[in-house]
Amino acid sequence: MSIRVLGRILSAGFILLACSGCASVQTVETHGGDASFNQLNRAVKGKVVRVRLLDGSEMNVVGVQVDADSLSWLDREANTLVAISTGDVAEISVVKTESGALRGLLVGAIAGAVAGGVRAAAEGDDPNMGADPLAKTRDEKLRIYPAAHAVYAVLVTTPVGAILGTRQIYRVERGGLVVVP
Repeated sequence: MSIRVLGRILSAGFILLACSGCASVQTVETHGGDASFNQLNRAVKGKVVRVRLLDGSEMNVVGVQVDADSLSWLDREANTLVAISTGDVAEISVVKTESGALRGLLVGAIAGAVAGGVRAAAEGDDPNMGADPLAKTRDEKLRIYPAAHAVYAVLVTTPVGAILGTRQIYRVERGGLVVVP
């Protein structure tokens, strides 16, 4: 396997690594007062929220309102208010597309620049330096490849990050709904 092929494989590997998703878990204290629930309600306002119950069933709902003893939302099809006890809820999760896009942009830029640097260093000088006007030295490649690879990676990882988003999970533990960063 040539060094050029190895550089391209490493470039593709860094870009694929940059496309991976992330999740964070928080716990909301019921005895933390209304401030904990206000924070949670602001986080889920207007977003599609996945509610997983203790029996393992899941549902995607919009317009969730969380209180110390209940979780409620408007069922748009039946035009009714649905309320369940927080004691029946295992976790609530929401996807944040904005932070996913930002994370995709940052990871893509870093991974692309590293991949471009590795590729430039691995390729070295082009063999036909005198005869080919497009031939580049290793130093020229080290100035061009990292930026070019970063741009290509960002074009891929930013939309992928927005689609995957970062999942914020709120777990319900014994004693109620629990938010620890």
